Amino acid sequence: MPPEDETPEEEIADEVVRAAEGLPAEVPVDKADRTDDRDEHPPHPPRTGKD
Repeated sequence: MPPEDETPEEEIADEVVRAAEGLPAEVPVDKADRTDDRDEHPPHPPRTGKD
């Protein structure tokens, strides 16, 4: 499939695959997985300026 026919999701998936393939083999798979940290310490909500 030519790149111009890809959906945005497919383009993102391709970028993720390329980024993953670019990691050195010794990097743990979950190195960048911050899900647990976010669950324990959620980010602050954005400021709305209505304080």
